[in-house]
Amino acid sequence: MQIEFKITGEDQNELMPYFQAQNRDAFLFDLFHNFFRHWKNTDGMVDIEYVKEKLFELKNEHNIILVN
Repeated sequence: MQIEFKITGEDQNELMPYFQAQNRDAFLFDLFHNFFRHWKNTDGMVDIEYVKEKLFELKNEHNIILVN
């Protein structure tokens, strides 16, 4: 079964969280089940700049928009 719904509104920025929901869910799943697994069993020293670079690559891969 496929469920569809329609969201209408005046301001597109107001609706952005709804548009991003599926991408955000996929991003969080990938983050917690795959991303952290790379550094989980290290000897303690991790280059934080490398981790940040990979995190932003993952964010871009899932088309996540950061809102302040």
